[in-house]
Amino acid sequence: MPAKQQRSQRVSDSEKFNDLMNGTEQNIGDNDVNRALGGGAYDAKDIFNILYDKHIESGIKTRVDAITIVSGPPYKAKYVREK
Repeated sequence: MPAKQQRSQRVSDSEKFNDLMNGTEQNIGDNDVNRALGGGAYDAKDIFNILYDKHIESGIKTRVDAITIVSGPPYKAKYVREK
């Protein structure tokens, strides 16, 4: 398969994470997801945006050198400051 076709079929981590969260919400029925836990691989602004939009508290491990002033989601900056 040509490299260009392979790249177009790749799915980003945030898309996988969003699918995982949607599946979790469907599987638990009437209960709400309160907190999402994840390793450093999930320390991405798109994922923090998903959590913010879904009103889910982050339990994602952020990088040790994460800065509190980010150009991305304010939710991530707040989470890093409170750590």
